[in-house]
Amino acid sequence: MHTNKKKQSEKLEILLKKLPDFCDSYMKARALKISLSTSISYANDFLTFFYFLIRKNHYYHNYKPKDFKISDLNGLTVEDIDAFIQDQQQNNNVKTSIYRRLSAISTLYDYLLKRRLVSHNPVILVERKKENKKPVIHLEDDESERFLATISTGTGLTNREKSRTPILIRDMAIFVMFLNNGFRISELQSIDIKDINFDGHYVGIIRKGGDYQRIYLADTTEDIIKRYLNIRKEFIKEDMLPEDKDALFLSQKGNRISVRQIQTLTKKYLGKSVPEKMDIITPHKLRSTFAMDYYAITQDVLSLQKILGHSNIQTTNIYAQATENSIRDTRNVIERKRIYE
Repeated sequence: MHTNKKKQSEKLEILLKKLPDFCDSYMKARALKISLSTSISYANDFLTFFYFLIRKNHYYHNYKPKDFKISDLNGLTVEDIDAFIQDQQQNNNVKTSIYRRLSAISTLYDYLLKRRLVSHNPVILVERKKENKKPVIHLEDDESERFLATISTGTGLTNREKSRTPILIRDMAIFVMFLNNGFRISELQSIDIKDINFDGHYVGIIRKGGDYQRIYLADTTEDIIKRYLNIRKEFIKEDMLPEDKDALFLSQKGNRISVRQIQTLTKKYLGKSVPEKMDIITPHKLRSTFAMDYYAITQDVLSLQKILGHSNIQTTNIYAQATENSIRDTRNVIERKRIYE
């Protein structure tokens, strides 16, 4: 088990000890469907909800989160959920966080409903305001080119940074894989050398829900990965951890590169190439950039769904819709050109 996964497992175990047994049963039932990071997020959401009930409902004043019983959940109403939402708003939580917590609580109720342990799910009765669809944040074609050019040519970097050729080659491989394949950051960070099959032109990864999937690599992507593998020895240290020895991407200290380090690198190169988007483009938005590019070229939303590992086609459709809007917005461009020239 990677060090990061071990730490996540330990963190989840600590959280579950604070929660009722039925939450632990729920997590075990969903273990193959959701990632460790999602499980940790859900556990924190459950604790937030239980602590709210303890603070606001006199019936639970002497409770600890561990003391809640299924019968307590069965006794809650939509008014209790509404009160929870209001409390969250008063504590300046953003809507996305509130809706995420409601979703976590709702899935717990659904789990208990399927086992006939509760009679209803009060969360589904909550009225939610319909949100306006926001544009997909991503890099435009010229911005992606500037971003990669900064790494490949060293444009905007200091002389010291330019001289670190192995690091630049490693970083080029990382970001080409983001932009050409749409990996999640956790998926890319977890890749081992053995996961790459150049004969089959793919890398095997474990997706968010725990399923194995082959992601096929373009020739240019394979070329930069091979180039990196030729200099990967520069990152190997004698005292490196056993679980890091097979990692594809290594840090300067010889450890598997961390999610945080990849996030920092993303911001660093954006600051040199597309500074106006430095605060809004994350590794996940690089994934969105791939999705927008792929759909614009192929118009194949089903293939895109498969590549991104989305279980719900509606999640993938946001890229198709965004691309359609972009095409629609240019419908008069030729006519304007003729009129004004």
